[in-house]
Amino acid sequence: MTTPDPIEQEIQKILAAIPGECKGLPDAEWTRRIKSKLRDLGKSKGFGVHAGGIEGTEGEWLFDLLWSENQGTEFVDLPLALECEWQRSKDAIFHDFQKLVVARARHRVMIFQQETEGKVREMFETLRRQVRDFKGTQKGDRYLLAGYSWKPAPKFDFDLLVTD
Repeated sequence: MTTPDPIEQEIQKILAAIPGECKGLPDAEWTRRIKSKLRDLGKSKGFGVHAGGIEGTEGEWLFDLLWSENQGTEFVDLPLALECEWQRSKDAIFHDFQKLVVARARHRVMIFQQETEGKVREMFETLRRQVRDFKGTQKGDRYLLAGYSWKPAPKFDFDLLVTD
């Protein structure tokens, strides 16, 4: 079992609190709150933050949210790329996840939902298989998968994949 690094631990803590904060609210509000909290985390680490519809960011660019590192005007690193897909269909989740598979980010985060914990675990395996099958996968690629389910109780489950 791979241990989450400090950034992944902070992201897990933020996401674990979301179901209690957003109970009964529409998916768009869940997304707004997640992106706002991750904006704050990224800025606290000194990164530029790009996210659509969130004040204090540089607007959406390529992903639902990303952290950038720049030296002057030069883009030098992509510390984090995140996709969030609330549609429960495998195709919708898979489409967004494939963006992360091709990303050269230090951290890749995929947030999605399924009705049950069992379906979340099935989706984890589907996403893991995509990473294994992608020819561009490199040793040390990191993926934090966050699957929300509401049965039997509302919560996020996490799966960390670090390729070898």
